[in-house]
Amino acid sequence: MVAGTHPEHIALEEAIAAFVSFPSALLFPTGYQANLGVITALAGPDDLIVADRAVHASILDGCRLSRAKLAVYPHLDPEIAQRHLSRLGPRKRRRFLITESLFSMDGDAAPLQDLALIAQSNDAALVVDEAHAIGCLGPSGRGLCAEYGIQPDILIGTFGKAFGTSGAFVAGTFDLRDYLVNRARTFIFTTGLPAPLAAATNAALSIISSPEGDNLRHHLTLRSTQLRTALGLPVGRISSPIVPIIIGPDDKTLHAAAHLLSKGFFVQPIRPPAVGEGTSRLRITLSAIHSTDQVTDLHAAIESLPQRPSTLTNPRTPSPIPKRHPQDRLTHLHHDPQPTRGIILLGTDTEVGKTAVAVALLHFLATHGSKPVPFKPVETGARPFPSDASRLLSASLRNDIPLSVVCPFTFQEPIAAAAANSGPPLTLGLLLSHAKHASAYGSPLVVESAGGLLSPYATHLTSLDFAVALGFPVLLVARNGLGTINHTTLSTKEIRRRNVPFLGTILVTTSNLATPDQKSNATLIADATGQRPLGLLPYVSSQNPIELAAALSDNVNLSSILDAIST
Repeated sequence: MVAGTHPEHIALEEAIAAFVSFPSALLFPTGYQANLGVITALAGPDDLIVADRAVHASILDGCRLSRAKLAVYPHLDPEIAQRHLSRLGPRKRRRFLITESLFSMDGDAAPLQDLALIAQSNDAALVVDEAHAIGCLGPSGRGLCAEYGIQPDILIGTFGKAFGTSGAFVAGTFDLRDYLVNRARTFIFTTGLPAPLAAATNAALSIISSPEGDNLRHHLTLRSTQLRTALGLPVGRISSPIVPIIIGPDDKTLHAAAHLLSKGFFVQPIRPPAVGEGTSRLRITLSAIHSTDQVTDLHAAIESLPQRPSTLTNPRTPSPIPKRHPQDRLTHLHHDPQPTRGIILLGTDTEVGKTAVAVALLHFLATHGSKPVPFKPVETGARPFPSDASRLLSASLRNDIPLSVVCPFTFQEPIAAAAANSGPPLTLGLLLSHAKHASAYGSPLVVESAGGLLSPYATHLTSLDFAVALGFPVLLVARNGLGTINHTTLSTKEIRRRNVPFLGTILVTTSNLATPDQKSNATLIADATGQRPLGLLPYVSSQNPIELAAALSDNVNLSSILDAIST
């Protein structure tokens, strides 16, 4: 602060701020000092900090030194984070939700989208430490926040990992930077980052953000995937280059590291206090310049260990909540009552306008004295996140419901859920359990299915099967276009054959290009099914829920729908 800032520092701060898409950034000598300085400068005895149990020691030390109320939640469990904030937050002046994006000892990723929604709904500042993700993960190496399309209030990163230099940065608003310059003790009362290191880091940044950086990250992902597959570890959207091999006892971990070193592999043994007692491990950290043969040989060396270790993606001290499939996040915030009031929207096909109708209905209910709960149990094509479910949540005006409750199962491929799901198969009981939990947030439950009514969630499990088990009245959504008479007639007959309460059909015009059949579809569907459609939702170019709700109420007879969900 006195005389330690040089042009190289300013140039790096401006470059790193632009890189992570924040207004401003401030350099610190180390990542430890960055975390300590931010937390102690911003939080005090009247405040609340909620943090993942597995965050780095520098974060925990900052929390303790700030004298704020600290509540930790089980590793990767956003529902308990929500509980802490809703239970303790109202009594505290300021609230902070803190996590790493990629955890340094476990190599697993935080549920950043869920945490961002939880922070927003509880008026908490989201602080994310991207130390192990920045540079090697995300678009152009910008980290997991960029990968999942969220922007925390404060982003912290270090240069001692992917950048290959030293130091750290804190990114945020211009006001935050000015405040830290004057209040962060670990910035004020220490030697600044040496100017040559700042220049070297800027040079590293130019590589990381270039096509060369893209190639390096691609190579790193291939090697990470290769090792994880060989070890029998799951490979998801994020193939972390940090792979823990859990040994357990300290002495056996040291012997395992020595054995690998004798085979030509330097793999660090990690012991308490860096990890919990009984979870000592070998922590493999792959590099972009490791070759296919080297990874193959490393796997062979691991297989040759005298005692074959376990490989875990979440080896922290066991949580009192049973471990679950990553997408099976049944929350324990509330008792799970049976859903009592609601409606389920089924489609004659995919891309027929179900989401537009659901958005319109949710917003109409929310602005007419109701507190509807959106529920889309499965969304495919969720890249980078379940955008349809997010639209439903926004339209409902409910900021108290985590997105993971609205949409518990997301798959990246835009295909049937049964094909997109590479994990344990979905079951009817599992879907009903999530529906029960969602209903704990209120009623009515507005449920949107995935795909057409006979699209499979799993083998022998369709959207219509779920509707039958749920017992809610069905609202059928059909595209107002060529072929809809056949699709709607077949769908109506199948719904009636299954003895499901049937409210009727809404036709949706999904394109601004008029076709000759559109004028006659409603009449011919009435002739074929004996039930005239409830109305026609015209083409609305905007996704604005206000405009969609107005179009719905102006063009669709909502009486039967409102009667069904009010009883």
